[in-house]
Amino acid sequence: MRSLFRAALYAASAGILAGSAISLPAAAQDAIERPMAGAPYWDSSLPTEQRVEDLLARMTMAEKLAQMISVWAGKTEI
Repeated sequence: MRSLFRAALYAASAGILAGSAISLPAAAQDAIERPMAGAPYWDSSLPTEQRVEDLLARMTMAEKLAQMISVWAGKTEI
């Protein structure tokens, strides 16, 4: 009887862990996207200059440098 209870407990624990592992990436993605959802650079009704200034103000120096030296695999197709 005790081993049956233990097996059921392990099965339930495994199910809970598997379910939470599957839902974590979606929850993490939502947490990443939400803070920038209201950022002015997403608002296409604003002037381009204002949107660019907002985006550049949010970027770190490393991010700006990465944009300048980035290499795209399909660059010749652009």
